[in-house]
Amino acid sequence: MAEHTASIHSRIKALISQGETSEVKFKSARGGFPGSFLESYSAFANTNGGTIVLGVMEKDNRFFLDGLTEKAIVRYKKNFWDCAHNKGKISA
Repeated sequence: MAEHTASIHSRIKALISQGETSEVKFKSARGGFPGSFLESYSAFANTNGGTIVLGVMEKDNRFFLDGLTEKAIVRYKKNFWDCAHNKGKISA
């Protein structure tokens, strides 16, 4: 598990070093699951796709990890999957 977490952390750091693009968006999640998440998700679904990284904030055109706890990450994953399976929010 620790190896998997390290791999994810390395991937996120690599994405942060490249900054946001038309295929990579960062969303701060310090205050809760971001309301703007579904807007980005929908935009990616209607184009070539992309990657949305929760827990990264922007300040002065630089990106920083929010420092989310494991508990928050689990809660946000559940929130995402609940939304993804709700046809009132997301449709094929």
